[in-house]
Parts: sequence; C-alpha cells; structure tokens
Amino acid sequence: MTPRKAGILYLVLTIAVGITGVGAIIFSFFSGGHLTLAANFIIYPVMLGVCLFFMFISKEGPAEFFGFKGVKVSTFFLTILFAALIYPITNIIAAVSNVLFGNPLESLDDSPMGVLMIMVFLCAPFFEELVFRGAVFRGFRNSGRVAGPILMSAFLFGLFHGNPTQFFYTGFLGIFLGLVADATGSLWMPVLVHFLFNFTGIMIPLALEGALESSQTTTGVQPAPIEIGGTQQMLFQSVQLAVTIVIFLVVLGIALILMFLALKLLKRIARIEGRENVYLKPMAPKGHSGQTVWSISLVIGILLSAGAVVMSMVWR
Repeated sequence: MTPRKAGILYLVLTIAVGITGVGAIIFSFFSGGHLTLAANFIIYPVMLGVCLFFMFISKEGPAEFFGFKGVKVSTFFLTILFAALIYPITNIIAAVSNVLFGNPLESLDDSPMGVLMIMVFLCAPFFEELVFRGAVFRGFRNSGRVAGPILMSAFLFGLFHGNPTQFFYTGFLGIFLGLVADATGSLWMPVLVHFLFNFTGIMIPLALEGALESSQTTTGVQPAPIEIGGTQQMLFQSVQLAVTIVIFLVVLGIALILMFLALKLLKRIARIEGRENVYLKPMAPKGHSGQTVWSISLVIGILLSAGAVVMSMVWR
C-alpha cells in the first residue's frame, strides 16, 4: 500500500469510527446501557472491515499488507524483556498525563468485567495494531523513509484514543511499538507488547488495591491523623515536596537508563531476525518514489481526530 492510500485509510477509519460512536449510543439502549461495551463491540469489526477493504484494493496478501510473519523463539522472549524495560518510562508518562488531564478509565461504565477484559486484553491489542503498526505503518514505510512512518503512526495511534490523557501516553508507547515492528518485521510482536501493557496496566493496580484492602482488613488498624499546626505544617509540606521531587528524579533516571537498554536490545532483535540492514534505515520505495507520509486525506483525518479530542475536553 502506498503512503497516500495509508492516509486515505486513516481518514476513512476516522469517519467510520465517528459514525460508529453514534451507532454505539443507539446499541447501548439495547444492551442495558453499557456504552463502552457497545462502542468496542462495533468499532473493532469496523476497523477490520476498513483494513480488509484497503488490502483488497491494494492487491496485497495479509502477510505483506499487515506484516503477519513468524519470529524466532528468542525474539519472542527478548520482546517480552523489551516491554519490561520500557514499562517504567511509559508509566511515568501515563502518570503525569493522568495528573494533568485526569484518568479517562475512571469513567468506564459498568459493563460486564469479563467482556471488558476480553476487549482490553485481546481485541484492543490485535485490532489497534492491525491498523496502526500493520496497515498504516507499513503503508508509510513503503515511502522508504524511517522516522516519519514511526512518529506519524504513533501520533495517529494517540489521536485515535480520543482524549488528551491517552493521546500522550499511548502516542509515546506507539513510538516503541513502531520500533518493534521495524526491528522484527512482524505485526505479532507489537501485538505482544501492546497486550502486556494493557494486562499489567490493569492487573497490577487491581492487585495492589486488593492487597491494601486485605492488609487493612487483617490488621484492623487505620493510620491515625497527624495534627500539626502553622509553621510545622509548612515545613512538613516543604520537606514532603522535596522528597517527592528527589524520588521522582531518581525513578525517572532509572527509567531512562532502562529505556536506553531497551533500544540497544532492539538492535540485537533485528540481527536475530536478519533485519540489521533494514531496521531504522531508508529503504528503496516501492514504485512511489518521493512520496512522504503527508497527504491531504491524512491532514483532514488528523483535524477530525483532533477535533474529537478537543470536544472530549470541553464535555468533561
């Protein structure tokens, strides 16, 4: 698929998802008011349908269009290690985004937990990667360029989530997902990393919350409030702020070191997969020399998506 068609695909997907949102509201009336469940139930088949249509008109097979390609066993386990190494830095970005813009996951409706788990753990990693690291990224990459396809597919991935909080941290994660896709040449490895982040992002907080509640129930002890006044309170708050800043900087430093190690690890993964001459290097464009990732269709799609993000901020 050409970069221009990839831009058209994103525009069509943006319009289709917007229409789907209206359909989800209607569908939710017949599913007990579970709007989140309804939206996901409709959106993912729409995403698949749009991608399959563009695959058909591009006259490419699934392996070439999406990147369905097997990898070596060592690559599989090294990709899990890669996900662990970038987990701290991506969670720092997510935490800062949550503080600045609020946590959008708190507004999830009371859809059945089991169904939501399937949507978040299985459907989201597969279908979102099918679009953004499959069709869109590979279409952009056919321009022969490197940075543009990775950054643009990550940017569109962030916009797709429709709110400022997820825009920042999913867009940041999208850069690493693009790097994994380029290093392995396989769609399955970004799907794996995406799954691991969704799984740990939900299960770890739930486990910590459960452990805290269990501890409080077992001991029956609640922390007693500390009563301090005026000057002592100001001093205490100042010390608390200083300690928080120091801890944050230390954690950030460690996270950046781990991220550097993760990027080094990707080079090894590329060598294992025989892609050391392809990974992060310009390629000869496939019959459409001179094309960039930019197109009028892509710009229109970005404007529509950005408008949806702005509206989500206004309606909060």
